[in-house]
Amino acid sequence: TATGGAKKVTVKWAKVAGAKGYVIFGSKCGKKMKKLATVSKSKKQWVQKKLKKGTYYKYMVVAYATVGGVKQVVSTSTSVHAATNGGKKGNPTAVTVKKAKLTVKKGQSASIKASVKSKKKFSVHIAKLRYESADTSIATVNKKGKVTGKKKDKVKVYAYAQNGVSKVVTVTVK
Repeated sequence: TATGGAKKVTVKWAKVAGAKGYVIFGSKCGKKMKKLATVSKSKKQWVQKKLKKGTYYKYMVVAYATVGGVKQVVSTSTSVHAATNGGKKGNPTAVTVKKAKLTVKKGQSASIKASVKSKKKFSVHIAKLRYESADTSIATVNKKGKVTGKKKDKVKVYAYAQNGVSKVVTVTVK
């Protein structure tokens, strides 16, 4: 997730198993991302300071492991967009879903009803909501939140806003 502050943005992530460190990439929205920092495996957040107020910035975190003295990518986050404070625009504060559990038959589809909450209006930089399945062999989800069952099991599907705030929906495929 990314949260804007007074001329700063804080980027937070979950630890990745096997990672030896994290590389943070970012830039002002509309510009090409560049490497901003490398942090140790014990870190779960990083702050970029001295930013322009009321401006959107985008970030991505890459977890790496060292194999034979060479850094190799273990995992890459999705990009997140956040605005610094002081402008007319803000950031999403929460994602809500109508149902936290969804049941779908194998080969059939159902839709996740989700929405984004915010205290201030925000500019949509990627998509208002994005969706991701933790295991696409069990169920897939499209960009509109339509879940399709692939095989009988349970899977978590994430609905998240552009700054990374999210809600989990547990999908049971029968």
